[in-house]
Amino acid sequence: FQQSPPPVLPNLQLLAKEAVPVVDTKWDYEDVWDTKFFEDVGSMERSGNTMSVGELLVAFFLFYANFDFDRHAVCLRLSRERVPVNKFDLT
Repeated sequence: FQQSPPPVLPNLQLLAKEAVPVVDTKWDYEDVWDTKFFEDVGSMERSGNTMSVGELLVAFFLFYANFDFDRHAVCLRLSRERVPVNKFDLT
């Protein structure tokens, strides 16, 4: 849950160093997706978040119960709050 203070997990895509291009031809044309994966999770520092699992679960449900899905998109890749997201420009 990245919106809790401090975050339980950092954005793992921001920590990734190298892009891994994935080619998708599902819609009859070639689309290349820039994917990134951070795999060395053992090197990460522990989160300073002290919330219990129950508190995190309640915060998760409260966040999405009040989320304005008509005006905003959930974007785990960018993990920014209240920023318009163009799904064709997720770099």
